[in-house]
Amino acid sequence: PSLNLIAEYSSALETKNGLNTHQVDLIFLDIEMPVLNGFELLDVLNKKPQIIFVTGKTEYAFKAFNYDATDYLHKPITRERFNASVEKALEHHRLLMNQNE
Repeated sequence: PSLNLIAEYSSALETKNGLNTHQVDLIFLDIEMPVLNGFELLDVLNKKPQIIFVTGKTEYAFKAFNYDATDYLHKPITRERFNASVEKALEHHRLLMNQNE
């Protein structure tokens, strides 16, 4: 209930364009996408929201945390693991809001 889905994108280029028009606090981001991968997308973003990587590949986990990822979900994702990841993102968001006040 704490999340509002603003958009879904099928590529990193669509995501980049969408982030220019929408203010987003959190992205669930796959790494392997056409043209630009998830890491390349993050490299070109000026303002980076929180990122939860969602992927079937475990070998990207270390690199994901170099991008200051909030979490890393490995497919197939269980409801419990998804909820724990969202709770971690919400807590991080609350801390940022308190810090800004």
